[in-house]
Amino acid sequence: MAILLSDKAFIRLGLVIMVIALVLTRSRMGNIAFFVALSIGSLLILLFYKSKPKSLYLLIVSLFIVDALVVSNWFGLDKVRQRLAETSLQNESRDDVVRDALNAIQERPLTGFGNGTFYSTFPSYNQGEVALFYDHAHNDYVQFTLESGLIATSVFGIMVLFCAWRALSAFRNRTNKTMRGIGLGSLMAIIGMLLHMSVDFPLQAPATALYFLFCLLIANWSMTLPTPKYRSSRT
Repeated sequence: MAILLSDKAFIRLGLVIMVIALVLTRSRMGNIAFFVALSIGSLLILLFYKSKPKSLYLLIVSLFIVDALVVSNWFGLDKVRQRLAETSLQNESRDDVVRDALNAIQERPLTGFGNGTFYSTFPSYNQGEVALFYDHAHNDYVQFTLESGLIATSVFGIMVLFCAWRALSAFRNRTNKTMRGIGLGSLMAIIGMLLHMSVDFPLQAPATALYFLFCLLIANWSMTLPTPKYRSSRT
């Protein structure tokens, strides 16, 4: 019973639930981004944790074995693998959308065409190889640049990189375990989102955008929040 109620058991259970939900979406880059972020986070723990107990290695290995191999196979990982295997540039038109959008960016590189104008701007630059209607570029980097321009996109990029650096600094330099965990968790969230943005438009959904901004705030605060003090109670 003590093992089932331990903190590590709750961590595994939470990750299992997240992996199940993620695999059920059948999102190719969503699954790839999650496991890349998880791998980077695990590597950082192994590199920068001074005293690493054996249980830490077992925890990291169990995250990949239990969550990725066992649970995901029960809830649709085969379908995700099938979508990855069937992915082909000949069948995908997203690369054509990005190519034509880059041509549009060359006309207004600094200021862009205005926020929320991709769906009305892109048809004018479609070279005819994209038959479907695209209201988003399926690449947030390209869409942000087309709509907001290089100046605003660069400011946003610098802000994200600064928050990622603050999160990494908190993980490396803070002495409180909670603050180090917050820094690492927010850094992994940033890495996962940056990867997902390269082939999809997650930040075009207001809920996802607000959640990502909250992760950026947490990443920044993880370096400045004071360490909580606990009072010992006498019995």
